[in-house]
Amino acid sequence: MQTETERIQRSYAKRSGEGFAKRYSFLSPAVYMSVQERERALLRWIRDCGVAPLASRRLIEIGCGSGQNLLDLLRFGFQPESGVDLENFRPLPVRSLFSSGDIVVGTVKTLEVKYGIEYLIRAFRLLKDMLPATPLKLLIVGGGSQRARLESLARELGVWADTRFTGHVGHDEVPQYFNMLDIAVMPSIYDSESFGVSAIEASACCKPVVVCDVGGLPEVVEDGVTGLVVESRNEVAIATAIGRLVAEPGLRSKMGQAGRERVGKLYEWNANVEQMLSIYDEVAGSVPVGMPA
Repeated sequence: MQTETERIQRSYAKRSGEGFAKRYSFLSPAVYMSVQERERALLRWIRDCGVAPLASRRLIEIGCGSGQNLLDLLRFGFQPESGVDLENFRPLPVRSLFSSGDIVVGTVKTLEVKYGIEYLIRAFRLLKDMLPATPLKLLIVGGGSQRARLESLARELGVWADTRFTGHVGHDEVPQYFNMLDIAVMPSIYDSESFGVSAIEASACCKPVVVCDVGGLPEVVEDGVTGLVVESRNEVAIATAIGRLVAEPGLRSKMGQAGRERVGKLYEWNANVEQMLSIYDEVAGSVPVGMPA
């Protein structure tokens, strides 16, 4: 089956070569333009395309700020971070790592400092103290440089027996792990998380999401509707939000369903790919050779 990235590649294969490079030369890092000038140039074609604001922002970030040549993205294809495949990310029956009566809290992230996993572990300790009779479990899915330190922290805080670290898993396995969760938590601490892909994937699986107020996370989670937004670097706030969801199974279900509906409206993969292709077509059709519009 042809992937969406392959579709983009084939769609723009005819634009390869010198003519393509000339057409987009004003976006090349070799041509001096300030970030602001480059952003304005991109916005001229993005603004009227009807694309979701986050998708527009992501395209601008990559074209202007990451150092990666937008020419390469247009020539070789771009997998937008603003969409999720609702066929893959959906409620699924899975063989859980936990007992049926357990309430599983967790995250699916790379184990690096910026994702704030230590605050989730500290919040879990507080949660265990708040709800000593509740069978709580913590699932941390992902690999990274901080794994050993985080495992040590779990031991130090006395939650090791109730915590499961999976290590790295393939992307095709991620929906299975999200479906083991009752509550998904994304406790990032830096604004560098420009788009909360994991939060959207969890919502697509009908999971209520607790996120911190950094980067794009508050934009993809509707506070009080699809999840809860709390202060970053604050394990008390994280524990309190999780505790509320643990205590109200009806609210968990309501937020999970609202989250999937919101993803379907705003972040569905195929619709966002079409939006991106529309942007590329608009750019390709309106840029005078070698000059910004």
